[in-house]
Amino acid sequence: MLVAGVAAIWNSLVSIPSQVLVTLRFRTGSVETLRDPRFKVYRKGILQTTYLIGAAIWSSFFMILLIFVIVSVAVFLFSYHITRPVVLNFIAVFIGIGVTIIIKILLAMILDKFNYQGFYRKHPMFANFSNVCFECWHLVITSGFVLSRVIKLLAIVLLYAGRYDQQLLANGVGEIGMKSLDTFPHLFKVDLLSIDAHRHPYIERLGMMYMMKLRHGRNFGNRAGSTWRLLFVTALMPWLRKYRISEEEEKEDDLSDKR
Repeated sequence: MLVAGVAAIWNSLVSIPSQVLVTLRFRTGSVETLRDPRFKVYRKGILQTTYLIGAAIWSSFFMILLIFVIVSVAVFLFSYHITRPVVLNFIAVFIGIGVTIIIKILLAMILDKFNYQGFYRKHPMFANFSNVCFECWHLVITSGFVLSRVIKLLAIVLLYAGRYDQQLLANGVGEIGMKSLDTFPHLFKVDLLSIDAHRHPYIERLGMMYMMKLRHGRNFGNRAGSTWRLLFVTALMPWLRKYRISEEEEKEDDLSDKR
């Protein structure tokens, strides 16, 4: 129960920092928006973001439940008098394999320095003999590495089952065209983009300028000031124009949507 509680607290604490981090990445251009090929997909299906509240609740629930069950089973196997000898024997075998792997690593480091200089063999005959020996050795112990890889993947799936804001699969894995097996990270970004579209600093500045124009009338934002502003932006802030969507691109998007 303690481990499940710690996992629940961790999962709840990382949610808000993750939202802030992704939002700042969008604003600073670390994660592309307008020039991202998937941005057209982000602008569609805004109502799908209503899945996120349920995902936040149920993904955390199932993550905590699975951690509780696995840890409880492990503690039971260690504590029950019938299964305890089997578990201790397994631990002894695991320690023996670990010592063997440590010896292999040390031996490999020594042979690497002795046999190779970069990619080139200093002692070709002894290097080839060492390679054959290690290949025969690895035919046996690689089964353990594959098993450990499966355990690591299961652990990652278990820990990230409650993280609807993070991709469980790498970019491109499980994607068919613009469709993905893991849709919650996509909806998470769509939700942040839709929220930030109304809270972005640029929107706040524009709103302030409009209010100043309403208050001061012709004394604010006259033609001469607007001309100097355009010259200033064009000359000193070219990146503002770089990320704007041109009218031609908007027309192409409309045509593609109609098709």
